[in-house]
Amino acid sequence: MSTVPLVTNQMETTLQGITAAMNLNLAPSPNATTDPDYSIRIGWQAEGQPAQQLPEDVIFIRAITVDDAYNRVRDRNYDDYGDPNVQEELTQYTRVWEVFWECTGPNSFDNARKIRSSLFWQNIRFMLAQANLYPVPDWREPQRVPEQRDGQWWPRTDFSARFNEFVTEEYDNTYVTSAEVIVENSQGVIAQFWAPPLPSVPQIDILANSGNVSSPSNALSVSGIVNQINIDSAGPITATGTLQIGPMQLASGSLEMGGTFAAGALVNITINSTGGNFQYSAITEVCTWTKINLAGGQHAYELTGSFISQQGNGAFVLLTVTIGMGLWSGFASIQSLTANTV
Repeated sequence: MSTVPLVTNQMETTLQGITAAMNLNLAPSPNATTDPDYSIRIGWQAEGQPAQQLPEDVIFIRAITVDDAYNRVRDRNYDDYGDPNVQEELTQYTRVWEVFWECTGPNSFDNARKIRSSLFWQNIRFMLAQANLYPVPDWREPQRVPEQRDGQWWPRTDFSARFNEFVTEEYDNTYVTSAEVIVENSQGVIAQFWAPPLPSVPQIDILANSGNVSSPSNALSVSGIVNQINIDSAGPITATGTLQIGPMQLASGSLEMGGTFAAGALVNITINSTGGNFQYSAITEVCTWTKINLAGGQHAYELTGSFISQQGNGAFVLLTVTIGMGLWSGFASIQSLTANTV
C-alpha cells in the first residue's frame, strides 16, 4: 500500500500538533477560537500572527529535507497482483528531514529541554509513526542564543532533530500483451502473425451488406460493415463491426476486365454482438476478381478468395452493385459480402 509523501507545510503542521502534546509552558492565545496556534507557529509564514511580546513563550517550527546517504537507497519490487496486463512497481525509500524548534520567551530554555525529552516518550513516537516519521536519536543539546531586539535581550533557545520518513510509491506499468508481426518484400506482405497468437475464433458466418470497394494506386481495398453473424450454425444474430481486406496487388489481368490478386493482403475482422466480441487477423491467399456481364450491357464485379491465420482459416465472396455500362472506374459500393471462419 502506498503512502503519501509529506510536503513541507504538511510536515510542519503535523509537528505543530505533536508539539502541542508535549506539556510545554506556552503563552495562552488571546483568542483560542480564532487563533488556536498562537503559541506554536510555523516559520516563514507569508501571513500570520503579530510578533510575540517579550514575556510570552512562543515556539516557531521549521522543517527542511536534507541530503543524506540513507535517502539515496531505493528498494524496488514488482508484482502483478493477479492482473496479467498490469505490473505494479513498488518503490520504498527513506527521506530525511531536519526540524528546527525556535523557542522564545522566559521559559524557552526549559521548553527546548522538554521537546528533546518528549521525543523519547512512547506516545509521542506513536503519533510520529502515524505520519510515517521516525526520530533519529542523536540529538544535540538545545542551544541558548538570546537575541537583541528593540534595545533588549530576548530569551531564545534553539533545538533541532532529524527524522526519517518512510515512503512507499506505487506505479502501474502496463504489459505489451501481444505484437503484430508483418513480413514484407518488394511484392508486398508475405506473412503476418501475432506473438503470442490471438485466441482462436469459433466458426462464424459473417454478412456485410454495405461498405465499399476502391482501388487507389491500382490496388484493391475492401471495407465492409458487418450487420449479421451466425456462430457455430446457431442462427443469425445482429452484430456490428467491420471486415477489411487489402490493399491487394494485381498478379495478373486488370481491374477493368478481371484478374487475380497476389496472396499476402491483410484481413482484419472486428465483431461486436450479443454472442461475443471477436477480433480476427489473417492474410489472403490468391484471390480472383471477375467482371460479371449483366443484361443491357451493364456490369458488376465479384471478388472471391480465402485467407489463413493462426486463429483459423476462412473464405469470402463479395459482389458489387451494378456499375452501369462502363467498366471499373476505381470505386463501387458493396451489394453483398459474406465470409466465414473455420
